[in-house]
Amino acid sequence: MNSHQSRTLGWIFLYALLVVATYAMLRPFWEALAWSFILAAVSWPLYKRLHGVLKQRDTLAAVVMSLGVIAIVVVPMALIFSSLFAELGPAYAILKNLLVSPPAPPDWLSRVPAAQQAWLDAAQALRHGSVLGKDLLLPLLRPGTQALALVGANMGQAGLAFFTLFFLYRNGDRYFSQAKAVLSHLLGERAERLLNPTKEAMRAVFAGVILAAVAQGIAAGLGFALVGLRAPILLGVATSLLALIPFGAVLIWGTAAAGLFFAGATVKALILVAWGVVIVSSVDNLVRPLVISGTSRLPYLQTFFFILGGLAVFGLVGLFIGPAVLAVWMVLWDEWVEAGKREA
Repeated sequence: MNSHQSRTLGWIFLYALLVVATYAMLRPFWEALAWSFILAAVSWPLYKRLHGVLKQRDTLAAVVMSLGVIAIVVVPMALIFSSLFAELGPAYAILKNLLVSPPAPPDWLSRVPAAQQAWLDAAQALRHGSVLGKDLLLPLLRPGTQALALVGANMGQAGLAFFTLFFLYRNGDRYFSQAKAVLSHLLGERAERLLNPTKEAMRAVFAGVILAAVAQGIAAGLGFALVGLRAPILLGVATSLLALIPFGAVLIWGTAAAGLFFAGATVKALILVAWGVVIVSSVDNLVRPLVISGTSRLPYLQTFFFILGGLAVFGLVGLFIGPAVLAVWMVLWDEWVEAGKREA
């Protein structure tokens, strides 16, 4: 082995060691870093406008913009959680009463004796706190308990994300130019073609997925209030969270409609189903694909699977990572297609 090969192996070993060490040190904070980069990317045009209004004062613009993002995120969340806690008490009381005094089977169920008997057996099991009752109750309570635990655990990550966001705003131009220079050194002229679609994809997902989910939650909450369900805000927030997953909102309003139907409120159940199909689902079926596909020019089918894959691998932050990865693949794919056509 000559000296050139030895130096090459030495650099490879050093790079590998640096990557492993950096990954190990930043792994506990990667979610906070990812969210800070995503928030900076999707809000960068607004920051540049503010930067110009404030006469190019970097630190002042970064402080004002960071505080604005915190207000936009924290204030609505505080209002939502205050409403949730106000509704949790009545919701718990309703659930407790349901377990102590389960509703009688609806009259129409008498036409199916086996189903009616199953209803009575389940009610009896719930009333006496049997194993069946616990098996039915615990899976319903566990997700909520885990969600409350995650809120506390993620407070520190949120603080780190906002702290990092300030520096990304203040030094963002320099960071971006340096990253662009490094990518141009490694990838050549392809770097520019890879960076722009990635930014567009994250902005499109923010507009299409997040805003559509919020709109679905609001629409669903209005529907829950319309049919007289208790805790419409709680159910609306749950709808927004599940609406982040394609076709997830139907799990909430569909379950609520089924509960109304089995409780004998057939008209209210039909109204809620119609509201969910016509109003709530139209937000998902129209707004999300139009915004994501139209803004980022990503194909909807591939975007659908990359969003699901990103959620499965990275959690909620995968909503942005998945389409960003797809955007890079689409650039490379188009290049390969054009190269193949030239060679044909």
